[in-house]
Amino acid sequence: MVEALDCLQKIFAWNSSLIPTEDVVYTICDCWLEERTEPLSLQVVKALLTAVTCAQSQLTSGSVLRAFQTCFDIFVASKSASVQTAAKATLTQILSSLLDKVKIEDKLVESKIPTSSELKDLNADAGEIPEEAGASSPSPAPSGSSGFSILACLSQWEQELQCRGPVDQTTLNALLVFRLLCLLSFNHVQDAQWTGSEAKMQQPHGKILSLELLLVALGHCTPALSIFPPFVDSIKKHLCISLLRNGTSQNTFIFKLSLSIFMLLLGNFRRFLKPQIEIIFKNVFLLILESPTSSFRHKWLILQALASICGDPQMIVDLHVNYDCDLSMDNIFIRLVGDLGKLAQGRQSSELGATPREEKDLKFTGLACLKAILGSMSEWIRLCEEKYSESTAVTSVSETAPAVTPCTLKKHDDHEHFTVDDLESMETRRKTKELIERCIREFNSSPKEGLRLMQNKGLLGEDACSVARFLLGEDRLDKAMIGELLGDHEDYCREIMLAFVDSLDFSGMDFLPALRHFLGNFRLPGEAQKIDRLMEKFAARYYENNRDVFAHADTAYVLAFSVIILATDLHNKNVKRKMTKDEFVRNNRGINDQKDLPRDFLENIYDSIAAEGIRTKGGRFLDTRITYSASELTNEKTRNLLYRKQMERALEALSDTLLERSQAPSEFITATRVEHVKVMFSATWAVFLASISIALSTTAHKNTWKLCLGSFKSAIHIGCFFGMELERGACVSSLAKFTTLLSSDTPLMEEKQFACLITLLSVAHREANFLESSWYDILWCISRLECAQPGLFKSHDSREKLLRVGRSASNSQMTRKHSGKSVNLLFSHASGKEEDLNELHWQSVIQPIQFSVERIFSNSLNLTGDAILEFVRQCCALSAEELQSSCPPRMYMLQKIVEVSHYNMDRIRLEWSRIWTVLGSHFNKAGCMLDQTIALFAVDSLRQLSMKFLERGEFAHFHFQKDFLRPFEYIMANNEEEKIRDMIICCMSHFVQLQANNLKSGWKNIFCVLSLAAWERNHDLVSAAFDIFRHVHQHHLAAICKSSAVEYLNCLLEFCVAPGLDKISMETMPMIQAYALEVHQKSKDNRISPWIDGWLPLMLTLHRIVMRCSIDLRTRALNITFELLRAYGDCFTQQNWVDLFHVFFRLFDDQRLPAAFDEKKVWVETTCTVALFPMMETITQHFAILAPPVLGSFLERLQWCLEKGSGLLATSAVQCLSMLVLRNCGALQPAMWELIVRRIISMFETTMPHELMNFRPPEATAEGAGHTLSECALVKCVVQLELLHAVEDILLPQRFDLPTNEAPSRSECPSRGSAYEYLSTEYVTALLQILLKSHNFAESFNANLQQRQLLLKAGCLKKLPHLLKQEKLSQRVYIAVLLRIYEDHSRQDVWGSAEEQLISIAVDAINTCIEEQSTSNERARSTSTGNLILLLRGLLRSPSEKFRTHIARYYRPLVSLLCLEIKNSTLRCALGEIFLRITREYICTGGAPF
Repeated sequence: MVEALDCLQKIFAWNSSLIPTEDVVYTICDCWLEERTEPLSLQVVKALLTAVTCAQSQLTSGSVLRAFQTCFDIFVASKSASVQTAAKATLTQILSSLLDKVKIEDKLVESKIPTSSELKDLNADAGEIPEEAGASSPSPAPSGSSGFSILACLSQWEQELQCRGPVDQTTLNALLVFRLLCLLSFNHVQDAQWTGSEAKMQQPHGKILSLELLLVALGHCTPALSIFPPFVDSIKKHLCISLLRNGTSQNTFIFKLSLSIFMLLLGNFRRFLKPQIEIIFKNVFLLILESPTSSFRHKWLILQALASICGDPQMIVDLHVNYDCDLSMDNIFIRLVGDLGKLAQGRQSSELGATPREEKDLKFTGLACLKAILGSMSEWIRLCEEKYSESTAVTSVSETAPAVTPCTLKKHDDHEHFTVDDLESMETRRKTKELIERCIREFNSSPKEGLRLMQNKGLLGEDACSVARFLLGEDRLDKAMIGELLGDHEDYCREIMLAFVDSLDFSGMDFLPALRHFLGNFRLPGEAQKIDRLMEKFAARYYENNRDVFAHADTAYVLAFSVIILATDLHNKNVKRKMTKDEFVRNNRGINDQKDLPRDFLENIYDSIAAEGIRTKGGRFLDTRITYSASELTNEKTRNLLYRKQMERALEALSDTLLERSQAPSEFITATRVEHVKVMFSATWAVFLASISIALSTTAHKNTWKLCLGSFKSAIHIGCFFGMELERGACVSSLAKFTTLLSSDTPLMEEKQFACLITLLSVAHREANFLESSWYDILWCISRLECAQPGLFKSHDSREKLLRVGRSASNSQMTRKHSGKSVNLLFSHASGKEEDLNELHWQSVIQPIQFSVERIFSNSLNLTGDAILEFVRQCCALSAEELQSSCPPRMYMLQKIVEVSHYNMDRIRLEWSRIWTVLGSHFNKAGCMLDQTIALFAVDSLRQLSMKFLERGEFAHFHFQKDFLRPFEYIMANNEEEKIRDMIICCMSHFVQLQANNLKSGWKNIFCVLSLAAWERNHDLVSAAFDIFRHVHQHHLAAICKSSAVEYLNCLLEFCVAPGLDKISMETMPMIQAYALEVHQKSKDNRISPWIDGWLPLMLTLHRIVMRCSIDLRTRALNITFELLRAYGDCFTQQNWVDLFHVFFRLFDDQRLPAAFDEKKVWVETTCTVALFPMMETITQHFAILAPPVLGSFLERLQWCLEKGSGLLATSAVQCLSMLVLRNCGALQPAMWELIVRRIISMFETTMPHELMNFRPPEATAEGAGHTLSECALVKCVVQLELLHAVEDILLPQRFDLPTNEAPSRSECPSRGSAYEYLSTEYVTALLQILLKSHNFAESFNANLQQRQLLLKAGCLKKLPHLLKQEKLSQRVYIAVLLRIYEDHSRQDVWGSAEEQLISIAVDAINTCIEEQSTSNERARSTSTGNLILLLRGLLRSPSEKFRTHIARYYRPLVSLLCLEIKNSTLRCALGEIFLRITREYICTGGAPF
């Protein structure tokens, strides 16, 4: 046969016209079945290879499968290495040939390959393929061949594939061979149908071969075949099951091959195998990685595979997107990182019982995987940046394009994407998933608490039906916890149980499948009462759905309990004696309404339970925990048994779950967004940081800490890129701590610490724009490094030179000797050449670090606006800590701040102003330090920076200079050290002398500093400050008026009001006048706003001088104020005047007067008195503008003056009132007259001395009380007299003063231009009423002798008080006004009333004179006599008609008066003239006056 086979092989090989047939192939295969010698086996293999791989071969599927099966059997059955090698090579070539032919067929079917849009339905289509059971019989085999059940099964596959649609023979052959390989890789020892060669397949090398061939097949898979639904379906239903079983094998070769196949599937088919990858990855490989029972070799192989996964950015991000962000999937990425973190930290290697070397390898590989993940995430960021750059470069290219950030990286079109990467909805799902997982974890530990949490979060309704649906639909719940909840006795739990069972439909189901279905949803609780409640409800539900099966529900209830007992008895290893079938049938007699159930029915139940116990359905909650002791793990054999037990438990639950999940449609998303990395890092950064930190802190191996440092770089880059403050800060802080520079002790620098420092500095350079608050730790390390080596950065600190560093790598001997160890070099103890050599080594180590440090500060110029602001903020924070906490304080960082300021001063003003806000605040604190060295350095640095900044100049209306120079002002105000303040004054002088032309808003700060200097106790310093001010006034006044008028005036004010500066204060007055002239000139040229920028600040300054200075300076200031108003008031608007008088009126404000009584009195009698007349004259000068808005307020202030108790002020106020009215009476409007009259009346009423009438002596009279009363009363009496004179001046052209001796009246004065003609009768009448009221009060007081004597006795007055002047003057003015009205032809309407009043007064006066002639009171006689003389003179001026009317009324009293002895010559003359007039009027003309 060997020769025949050899000839047949050569014929097919050399004669292309001969095509192998199916019979030939079967014949060749049968040859091996008859004789299995080594030569024959080799020849059969060669012949089959030639027949199948022939280019013209058109073999059917059956012949191809038979040939492939025979070669596989030869490999398995043969013990010869050469035969196995030939068989293996033949299988590989046949498989490659089939796949190559599919590639050739690709050209024919290329147009049929689905597009990316059609790929979305591929998973759903693959899931619809029916199961592998069919009724068709296998195709008949040629005679002489033995039938194979595998081939019969594959025949069913062929028919199934043909039913789905036409498939070319080449593709069909490849598909069937692939399925055959999947089936050959299974473990089917327990299946009785496998006989003969099938039993040999169970040998490890046969399974290894099938897995190797599967690996080859997947590697040669064409694109068309890889998306072909039947091929994908074969992977899902067969290959994944094979991986599930072989992935738990203890054989490392099988495990490695399974792992390799899984990696291929993950890389090329993950879009179709989403649920399968989840189950295999999580429940097989990660489970093995986590299990303490798995071997080191298994873990090592998994880590090697994970290393390739972790190094693929697309795969890592896809795993997170499709599993961690999918509600229906378990987390894979987070779990993967967690497992790797545990390995890297060495938590499991000790439990494994591994050798130290193996433990070290596990840690290192786990750490390398973590670094690879971080590197992949960083690489993903870079790829997204490149994609974004390419997309933006198409539209525009700009050298100043902004840096790429997560906000600018958008999603771009990608035709190869399988599903749209919707970040927003994905983020929502991820957060929801986190909440759901939290609730599920709570449920799996405490069901009631878990339900309550879900209901509170709105994830679950409170009704029992909603809870039941949740328990049935959520496969992540612990089945045991579901059973505990359903069996609970509480009412709510019972409602849930009832709804749970009612949700199940048992219609048409046999009893045992229905029970299995029911118990598959949960695990029965251990308590009998709980089981009883569940079985009772199940029986009721089953009977309700199937009433024709049992007589009543009790039958189902008893049988269900019996089945549960049977399952426990048969499958519990602790039960030695198992229940027999007869015992089971006997136990269930008479349960169906006293009748027996059919024996066949019960026996079938027994057989089914014996074959397979009752199991819960598979779910994603997989409890593979097993109990073991620590000693068991140290024994390899025991550990292998534990591993096998754990994996069997996992496979038992996963097989069903895999089939169920394979049929469910799934959607795979190809990640495209850079933001996914942020979510990934946010969820896992703590694991990364803990693992890296532990590894770095415990290792001395250079490769290990290099991995750690690389991981730190990637982690920090991710945190910086996405602005993750917490994550970035934790990573940078940890890295900084590993430099040992943050420790309080002197740092001990090793090679590892130097590497950490270099890494930290490289991070500072690379991520400078994104470090934000993390700059603090970096800067702190730099500061501590400088502190450890004083001369390194040319610091001013003087400390002992201490150095602890590692030797340079150039010294190979020292490097080998001290590798990974600390080298402590105390240079202070070295001497001679050794010291020089140490210094040389130190310089070679430290110079690159020094250069890197300097670059950090010099490159701050290249930072973005926000980045430099945060950098400066952290520099200032560290500098503040150095200045406050160090002993002695250090200025290193303060020096660096000055350098950074110099570097960045040329930035745009918007950025620089934000930077200086931070720097200026820090200079404020530094300049106020108690240590003068620091303060002087801060001030000197400010001076240098200011000079450079002022050189740039400033445009008008900006305030950058003001902000920059503000620290001088702050330090001047808060630092009491004379040396510091003197230096600041020198700086101001420096600025004025050298940068005056560039100063704009900076003048404000200079004047503020000079203002503070005015209050210095050192007069030399004050003089120096005033010299600067004088220089500015003389040379730069014009520039100041434009920008800093207010500050200039405030400074001038301070020099005025500062104590002990009388000479300087008086020198400022001419400056004010010069400034006013400059303001006037500028306002004429429209170069400034005349009021806001000029006059108002000036007037306010003068007002403050008046309010705060001594009396001499106040008076001078008031005079200057009103001089300026007289000179320049014409340019003021009405509103300006209103504002100005609002300021003036503050002089008459009680709240602004001095608190002390004596000072208040001086103020009232001097300042207020001096201010009244200029104010009145100003109002008069600009009456048309000022009267409407100001008159009322001015009158109010005049009344205020009357009420202050000062006679001088009151007299001045009344005179101002009188002069104001008389000078402006022609311009007064009716409304103004009303104001004036009402105010006069109010003045009369408020100053009426009622205290005199109401005075009652206190029980314990104090001298001071009487004295105070007398002053108040006397002032009011004086005010009343002044008011009467004012009314007289207003209403009468001249005063009618009568001498006290009876001398004739004084000659009439020229008219004063009285306001009588401008007053209406109403207002005149009102004034007459108040005159009468004043007269009546005086008259009543004079008549009250008892009250007057009481005042005298109380010591209020030295003599008996009286108000005769008031009484006399008020009545005299009253009479004079009545007479004028009586003579005024324009007021004839009130003549009658005036006449009656005059007659009444005349009669009373005559009668009073008659009565008083007999008294000895000369004063009383003069009062009545004067009034009578006034009346008689007025009567003499009246016309005849009025004269006759009056004489007719009091002729007889006049005759009676004439009969008396009249001593007053004026009265005698007046009476004589009256009687002469009577003679002329009556006697000469006839008639009589009576």
